[in-house]
Amino acid sequence: MIENKYINEYNKKGYTCIPEIFEEESIRLATNYYNIKFNIIQDYSISCKRDTASKQGDIVGPLNEQYYADPLAESFLVELLPVYRALTGKNLEPTYSFCRYYTKGHWLGEHSDRPSCQYSCTIPIASNLEKPWIMYADDEPISSELNDGIFYKGCEVKHRRDVLLEDGYQVQLHLHYIDADDEAYREYIFDKRPGVGYYK
Repeated sequence: MIENKYINEYNKKGYTCIPEIFEEESIRLATNYYNIKFNIIQDYSISCKRDTASKQGDIVGPLNEQYYADPLAESFLVELLPVYRALTGKNLEPTYSFCRYYTKGHWLGEHSDRPSCQYSCTIPIASNLEKPWIMYADDEPISSELNDGIFYKGCEVKHRRDVLLEDGYQVQLHLHYIDADDEAYREYIFDKRPGVGYYK
């Protein structure tokens, strides 16, 4: 059950932050999984798939490790769907997931998202940072701890992060959805993939 204060804030501002989105067991699994994926596996040249846009000029600087449709991230994409439907009251359907590995010196340039990200959520899913890395939504600072979800209207709300100054790392999930009843966005269900779990 989503508390009314989050629904009201989302409807008013276009964004809100809800704490402790997933069960503790899921976070422990994610911490182990992403530690292996980003900190232990060495051959990124085989396993890391980047969009063409990322190679040419990413919104993150400097270019970092990133995955489109990582299997665990896609699983979280499905798991979050009922929560986001309850928050918005919309007939949301998933489009795609993205995860990024941030370390000291990374930043996120201010931007709004492409149509597949009509309804977005970003979650620090694994991290050893001592302090939350602030995200700005329409210039308002939002602090999110591990497993806190920032829900926002991706195509409408401009968002960014300043340079990460702390040593350590943070794996950020980006989970995206569209309103299947909105004709302008319906074609972006699954980000035009056959379904959840496919690369393109």
